[in-house]
Amino acid sequence: MKVQRLDDSVINQIKYHLHFNTIDSIVETILQRCSSLKASTITIKIDLQAVAVFIQSNDVGYTPNELEELAVGGNFGGLEVVSNIKVISKFKEFKCPYTITVGRSPIAQLCDEPDSKNSYCKPEPIGKHGTIYMVSNIFSNLPVRQAQLKSTPMYKVINNVKLALLQVLYKRSQIQVSLQLYNPQKFQFEEMSTTNAASHTKLLQDLFEIDVQFKPVKATFKTYQIEGIIGLQRINTRNHQFVFVNNKLMTLTRTEIAGFSDVFENFGDLDPSPKKKMLRKYPTYLISITCDKDVTECSYSWRVILDILKRIFIKFVRLGQSKQSTNEVDDNNEFQLSPSPKRAKTDKFILNTNVRWGDVNRREIEGMVSCGKSSSSKPQVQPPTTKIAHDCCHHHQPECESNEYEHIQFDKLHLTKYRIIKQIDKKFILLIINSKLVILDQHAADERVKVEQLMREFVYNMPRNLRLVQPLRIKVSSSEHLLLQQYLAQFKSLGIIYYLGKEKKDNDLIITNVPELLIPSCNDGPFIKSLLMQHCFDLQNNIKNQIVNATIANDGDWLIVMHHTPQFIINMINSRACRSAIMFGDELTMQEMHQLIDDLSKCKLPFQCAHGRPSIVPLVNLRNNE
Repeated sequence: MKVQRLDDSVINQIKYHLHFNTIDSIVETILQRCSSLKASTITIKIDLQAVAVFIQSNDVGYTPNELEELAVGGNFGGLEVVSNIKVISKFKEFKCPYTITVGRSPIAQLCDEPDSKNSYCKPEPIGKHGTIYMVSNIFSNLPVRQAQLKSTPMYKVINNVKLALLQVLYKRSQIQVSLQLYNPQKFQFEEMSTTNAASHTKLLQDLFEIDVQFKPVKATFKTYQIEGIIGLQRINTRNHQFVFVNNKLMTLTRTEIAGFSDVFENFGDLDPSPKKKMLRKYPTYLISITCDKDVTECSYSWRVILDILKRIFIKFVRLGQSKQSTNEVDDNNEFQLSPSPKRAKTDKFILNTNVRWGDVNRREIEGMVSCGKSSSSKPQVQPPTTKIAHDCCHHHQPECESNEYEHIQFDKLHLTKYRIIKQIDKKFILLIINSKLVILDQHAADERVKVEQLMREFVYNMPRNLRLVQPLRIKVSSSEHLLLQQYLAQFKSLGIIYYLGKEKKDNDLIITNVPELLIPSCNDGPFIKSLLMQHCFDLQNNIKNQIVNATIANDGDWLIVMHHTPQFIINMINSRACRSAIMFGDELTMQEMHQLIDDLSKCKLPFQCAHGRPSIVPLVNLRNNE
């Protein structure tokens, strides 16, 4: 078989299709060009039905000669291969604009001002100077990709475009940008967001509608210069954590995000009520780092940066909590996180600007992370542990004269053959299972029984709900509106029925029906909104799967469905099970203890309570003591 090399035109087409494979990559390319021509006002209009993008800016414009060079010089990076690009531009020294079609017409032609009445993209008058980019027929020569783009959820497309705006605007201030989306039902473009990029704080608040206060921070370590902003309150999503290194947006892994989130645990919490436990909160920040190294996510320098960031966050939390406790937080003053001259020995390597120049060595990295941790280690004492694995209980028990640990495994079937000895201190039940002396936590065991009963009942009764006497009306932002619209059917299958205002001035969430579990919380609109948005973000980040119109084929399916129900429903069921379960101090008869263990043996996960604590702990292997 003979192998032939593809034509250069085919190779270039494949290459350009790999680069320009989304709307946001197209928008970012043109925005970079507008920014380089000193634009101060940019309007972006996106039509997902026609797969077209229109961008107008008041930049200095192109002369006819520059337009002709633009059309033939490959200045759009191959965008002309995957779409049709028409450029209309007016230079300040010319009275009329000129137009050219990139990749097709090599000569710029004189044209009239765009007609804002007859054109459906309705461009503004160019004025003394400016440029209009019309990108149409995107991916027309690749129907599969065009169909894939049309099927992409609208909120995801808009969010990616906003991310492209952030990457262009975060290093350029005072650019007024308006993002508009075409509404085919109303035959007009509707504004999604607008920002003037006056500051990093304003940029995040305008683009992503983040309603928190930010604090500027600044620090240095050797050749690393760090500055940015960190939110003083946490938010419901982890999608707004941005780290730029040498003007490149880095990708944080889930492990890295979780590590940073642990640092901010309980930071900025203003709500002391138990409700906050039902909501997951994440920090939000935008950090810019400059250094003299080429940094990638796999490089050693990136690990150095992650260590520096963690130390910055730890110090920020410590300073922020101390100032919040004394009500001295001033939004205008930045936190100087570099060490003071009289720093403690544990801060020897923390963001030290006075250390010698050169490559960062391992000792310095360990110093930043461990804060002068002693080299001596405490003796490790390993107590007997219980490992939970679905319907089995594994245990390692120390032998009498050895450091080895015996592997003990319990199965649900073992709970059907047992002998109760007695109740201990009205808290535990001492019994023998499979020749093992074990102790059963009466509260944890009954909590497991109750939680599975409530979960099974909830799943079998979906989407049973109750109509509210008075519909709950909650104000939502445009990005929240898109997410709630995307997952409307998902919430309906759970028994949560709501409607969304169609007019921009009436951008409200109107909840009419909720499950019985949510009735006590319906007097707190912001809390209900936070619960719904948390599940939207879980679906968006693939933490949960959609379970629209789920059918229960057999008894085991309810547990699978329950795994993907909203986290707040699981938390509410756990809380209800905990409050209704047998408590410490409750005296049980022999019949009640037998009933408890019999009910526990029928559970799917009998060896852990609703919160993950073990319900049964082995004490002695009686076979080894015969």
